[in-house]
Amino acid sequence: DPAHGDVAPYPNAAVGDVIKFTVNTSEGKQWRGNLTVVSAIGPFVFELPKSVFGEKPAPGATAKLHYSVTSPGGQPFLSPELVVFVKY
Repeated sequence: DPAHGDVAPYPNAAVGDVIKFTVNTSEGKQWRGNLTVVSAIGPFVFELPKSVFGEKPAPGATAKLHYSVTSPGGQPFLSPELVVFVKY
């Protein structure tokens, strides 16, 4: 089962917005995903492969999650970074 990352509905969400989701782990792995908004009703869900977190994360392993939203012709909005502990 993949993990998931949710981007909550946001003000002025519009069809055509591009959401880029990034995961960086404390063990040096990275994953990026892109989603083009087809319905302005969220949440917008990204499936994160378990492989980005490793088979058996080290004790205290963390992941930093963030996303950006870019509207056609607009400047990107960057989310604050969220740090989570990785456990199975």
